[in-house]
Amino acid sequence: MTCPVGIFFLVVDLLAFFFENHFAPILALKVTVDQVGSQNMKCLLFCIEILLLLVLSSLHISECTIPIHNNENPKTMTTSLHAFRADVREVFDFSKRPWTPKARDSCSQERDRTSRPYNYVFSDPTGRLVAKESLYRSSSRQLSSEIILKGGAEIVGGYYFQIQVGGQPIYVQIDTGSSTLVVPLSQCNTCNVPDRYNLANSTTGTVISCNSPTCGANTCNQQICSSCSSSQACCSENGICGFFIEYGDGTTATGALYQDIVTVGEYSVQATFAGADTETANFLVGKAAGVLGLAYSSLSCNPTCISPVFHQLVESFSLPNIFSVLINQDIGAFVVGGVNSSLYEGPIEYSSLANEQNPQFYDVTIESVQVNSNSLSIPSFNAIVDTGTTLIVASPYIFDALKEYFQTNFCNVPGLCPSSSNPGVTWFGTDYCVNLTPEELSQLPDIEFSLAGGVTLSLGPEHYMFHVSSNNIFSAASGSYCLGIQPSSQNLGPTSDGNEMILGNTLQLKYYLVFDRENKRIGFAKGKQLSS
Repeated sequence: MTCPVGIFFLVVDLLAFFFENHFAPILALKVTVDQVGSQNMKCLLFCIEILLLLVLSSLHISECTIPIHNNENPKTMTTSLHAFRADVREVFDFSKRPWTPKARDSCSQERDRTSRPYNYVFSDPTGRLVAKESLYRSSSRQLSSEIILKGGAEIVGGYYFQIQVGGQPIYVQIDTGSSTLVVPLSQCNTCNVPDRYNLANSTTGTVISCNSPTCGANTCNQQICSSCSSSQACCSENGICGFFIEYGDGTTATGALYQDIVTVGEYSVQATFAGADTETANFLVGKAAGVLGLAYSSLSCNPTCISPVFHQLVESFSLPNIFSVLINQDIGAFVVGGVNSSLYEGPIEYSSLANEQNPQFYDVTIESVQVNSNSLSIPSFNAIVDTGTTLIVASPYIFDALKEYFQTNFCNVPGLCPSSSNPGVTWFGTDYCVNLTPEELSQLPDIEFSLAGGVTLSLGPEHYMFHVSSNNIFSAASGSYCLGIQPSSQNLGPTSDGNEMILGNTLQLKYYLVFDRENKRIGFAKGKQLSS
C-alpha cells in the first residue's frame, strides 16, 4: 500500500524514538515542525499525527513508497531502502555480506582476531597510515549505528527494507547475488534478530513435507540433510523439506521450506521461502533479519529448487521483468517493475549479461580497465553486479595490476608506496587506511571500467576511497580513508562461474542500476541523491 504523501507532517526525533521499529517507513517521509508557523498549528498537527499513526498501524502496512513521482509504468512501484552500518572490521574483510551460495571463497572466512596481538606502532615517515585494527579498537563489539567507536569508523554496510511474510513484518536485505528468500524462524536459537517468522501466527502458511512433490527428488546429501525420503529428497527434522544455504563469506543457514503470502510493497504473492532454524555467527548484521535474493532461478536450489519471489511477482501481476536500485550513503530506493526517471540523470547505458544463455548472476563483461585513461595489461573478464557486497572485490591478479600502476605513478600521495623501513606497509591493501587532506585525495587518478556494449563506468578517488571520520559518518573533511577495492584470497573465477570481480556498493553509490531481466542486460545511469 502506498503512503499518502502530503496529507500529514511528522514530528521528527521524539516521535521517531518511540515509533522507529514499527513506523520507520512512515518516519522516512518526515519534515520538521519548525516549518509550521504557529504553535497552535504544531499542536494540531501533533494530534493528527498520533491519530494517523494509530490508524495506519491497524492497516498492517508493510512498507511505504518514497515520495517520488514515477511515470514510466503504472505498475511500477518504488520502495524506500534503509542502510545499516557495520564497523570497519566487518566491511574491510572481503565484505561481510555474502554474495553467492555457489561462489564461496573458502579463504575469506573471518580470522580469529581475539588471539592475535595488535600492533599499531610502526615507523611511518609520512605519519599518515592508520592500522585498520586501530580504527575500530573498542571494548564493545556491537554493530549498532549508535555505538561510537574509537577512531570513528562506520560506513554503509548494506541496504534493507520491510516485507511481510504471513502478515508478519520482517526486514530483509536486498541482495542481487543470491536468489532465495531466507527469513529466521521463531524457534531459531542462533538467530540474533527480533523479527522472525512464526507459522503459528499465520493463517495462510504451510510447511512443505519431505514427501511432497515440491521437495526436490534426488537432492539428498547426508552431510547436510537430517534424513533422506524414499525419493531421495532432503529432509530436515520431523519430516520437513530441508534447506541448506552457504554464502560467499562462509556463513550458512539451515532449516526447512515454507509457503505463505509474501508482501513486497503493495504486491502480495504466494511464495516458497527458506525458514532458518540455525544460522552461523554473523549471518547478518544491522537491522535486516533476512535476505531477499533477486538473482536468477538457477541459483535458488538449496538443494530443492524453488521459484524466487521476484519471479513470482512478475508472473502473478504481469509486471515487466525488470527492477532497479539506487543507493546513497544512508538511504536508497528499490523499484519493482521498471525504472524511475526521478532517481537518475542523463541516459541509461546498457551492457548485456555475460552469460545470456543460462544466466545465474547479473554479470557483465569488462573488456578493459584504465587508470587515467591508461589500460592495464590484463585480459577481459566477467564481473558480478551485487547489491549485497559492500566493496569492489577483485581476483588477485587484477588487484595486483591496479596496485602496481598506482605505486608506479602516484607515490607522491602519502602512504601509497612502502618505505625502505616498512617495505610491506601501504594503504593499497587490506591492513591500513590513510589520513589525507582533500588536496592530497584529488591527486589520485580515476579508474574506468570499459564494459561490453560501449559502456564506461568511471570512479574518482572520492568514490573508491571510503571516508571514515571520528564521528562515525562520511564527511568531506580530512580524515582516514580506506580503499574500497579489495582482493579476494584466491582467483574468483573457478568458484564463481568464471567471474573475476564483484562490483559492490563502492560502484553502486555512484550509479543507478537497472536489472533488465527481460532483455538480459544491466543498465547504468548517474544516480541522484535522495533526501534522508
